[in-house]
Amino acid sequence: MEILLQWENCANGKIKRELKKTLNEDVNEIVWEWFVSVRAKNHRVLDPMVEEYAKKIAQKLGKTEFKASNGWLESFRKRHKIVFNELCGESSDVNSETIEEWVAKLPSIIQGYEPENIANSDETGLFFRTLLNKSLCLYGEKCSGGKLCKERLTVFVRVFMSGEMQKPLVIGKAAKPRCF
Repeated sequence: MEILLQWENCANGKIKRELKKTLNEDVNEIVWEWFVSVRAKNHRVLDPMVEEYAKKIAQKLGKTEFKASNGWLESFRKRHKIVFNELCGESSDVNSETIEEWVAKLPSIIQGYEPENIANSDETGLFFRTLLNKSLCLYGEKCSGGKLCKERLTVFVRVFMSGEMQKPLVIGKAAKPRCF
């Protein structure tokens, strides 16, 4: 009867996932809180780390029958919509307070300049001989990669506030590289 009442109160007539509890709900909650706190610090989290932490928590709670199996991990990831992605970029290296200060200062700094005189410049690496690091493979095929080519050029790009972009400057290799 209780389930019927819950079903009638749910949006679109679907039973929400939160209503379905697991046998190890206390372990799941603690592991979820740990996961959120670790990712908030922008640390990498891998499947074996989650499994190991879950085993420790279960042991502390006296749940000897708990096994952090692949099935448990898969349902934990589905329940919390956790996916495996490549981490890239350096956006987490910048302090948000610093950004807010500069956003406030910037209008007074650029006051009196025309948009075509305000530019943003940066350099980037162009790995021109590197292959993709992912591939489609046949089921059961042994799929392994080799070393990635590290040959690169440094490219300097500049864009103006007016929308105009300067031609990129390509910096090649020098026989005796020096800082410029």
